[in-house]
Amino acid sequence: MGSAYFPNPRRLPAGGELDWRGIGPDLPVLSSIDWRAAALSAMAIIAMFRLRLGMLPTLAACGVAGMVLAALG
Repeated sequence: MGSAYFPNPRRLPAGGELDWRGIGPDLPVLSSIDWRAAALSAMAIIAMFRLRLGMLPTLAACGVAGMVLAALG
């Protein structure tokens, strides 16, 4: 049998805790968000759901846009 991989849920730095009777999520620090990746994700969502593009054209466009963003710094 193979082993299952469970990622560490605490990879982002904790920004605070929302606690209700001992239950609640940790809130991430907004400065830790990579805004370029968030923008590419938003572009992909818009391309697939609003513009009805397929997965491969969306993946290709976001890949090219990611390379351009990386080249710009």
